[in-house]
Amino acid sequence: MFGVETYSATVNLALKEALRMRRIQGLADYVGKVEWHGDLSEMRRDSSQ
Repeated sequence: MFGVETYSATVNLALKEALRMRRIQGLADYVGKVEWHGDLSEMRRDSSQ
């Protein structure tokens, strides 16, 4: 079903996914709290030009 062949592999995959989702959800705690200094226009310019 998930591209794995054993029950143990399925459980391990589910645990890894649960940890990944927790890390992603933890990023929401930083929204609006991280101060960034930079020039977005400069960053968007193609460096090959």
